[in-house]
Amino acid sequence: MASSPSDDASDLDREIQAVARALDEHGPTERRELSRLVGARYWGPGRFRVALREAVDEGHARRLSRSTFGPPDRDTR
Repeated sequence: MASSPSDDASDLDREIQAVARALDEHGPTERRELSRLVGARYWGPGRFRVALREAVDEGHARRLSRSTFGPPDRDTR
């Protein structure tokens, strides 16, 4: 049975939040370790890459180097 587009969108939102939570809890993390922390091996092919890219694009994570990601900067204005 195929999943609906709304199922895919809610799955992606959940995966983005898992990435953001892991970075908030663990701080700067190598991509491979982040994948392990969120259980991405159970998400399906390519889903972690998409969720991580979206997390960065939406400001839930930031890229620190080629393979390291961290939580977003928190403005204290």
